Amino acid sequence: MVFFQKITDYREIDEVIYKPKLCYINACNFTARGFSYKENFPFFHSSSSARWNFIDSLLENNESVTISHKINPCNDDNAHINMLVWNGDLDMNTHYTFTGGIFAYFYFKGGKEDYRRHTYNIYTISLPFYNLYNLNIYDLERITKLNDGYYLFEHYIPLNHQK
Repeated sequence: MVFFQKITDYREIDEVIYKPKLCYINACNFTARGFSYKENFPFFHSSSSARWNFIDSLLENNESVTISHKINPCNDDNAHINMLVWNGDLDMNTHYTFTGGIFAYFYFKGGKEDYRRHTYNIYTISLPFYNLYNLNIYDLERITKLNDGYYLFEHYIPLNHQK
């Protein structure tokens, strides 16, 4: 019995299981600037300084930024990431159609370093815990810079509800 007590002893984990709100988002057309890049997979383990520099430059003149990502795994340890930065300029950029459907909504307040951890927890802990499956289409993310130097991150993750 002493052996099993050491194996099954209480452990405290410093991770959070976020409870998603499920919502339906209608399909819509939008304009965006598209970017593609490769990053180590999973990409939320590292903080892409180029990505954050770009987001911060957009937040200098805007209250918030809306971004969509689609992650395509590669044959190596990288992921090819397509990123779309939404804007309302119908005369410029490329036109896209956002696929509507059922989405898991998560939000949190924090800094850039917190973003990596929270996003990692959402994809690797919260979604599996609630038996939710990410659909491999563009997600929706809104980033708002707050007056206290922190950010409000809102994630809408498309769900495959047929599994």
